[in-house]
Amino acid sequence: MHVIETWNRIIERANCQPFEIHTVPQNKRAPLWFRVSTDGTTLIISQAKDNVPSSTLKVPRKLHSKNSKEYIPIIIYGFRGLL
Repeated sequence: MHVIETWNRIIERANCQPFEIHTVPQNKRAPLWFRVSTDGTTLIISQAKDNVPSSTLKVPRKLHSKNSKEYIPIIIYGFRGLL
């Protein structure tokens, strides 16, 4: 899937309703959960509210589409099945 298309689908999904995804540890650790929301153009990644263990992000991270080519390959693995 093309990076821009993937970005738009994630924004669309988060725009309908914020959702939570988890990391996929390469060892036997428990996955950490993150909340994904949007303001319409920017993805906002924050601590999970519904699942544990949650990430320990102190401040929500904003991901902008202009940098999406850098991190889409990294986060797309976590979004498998949601898009």
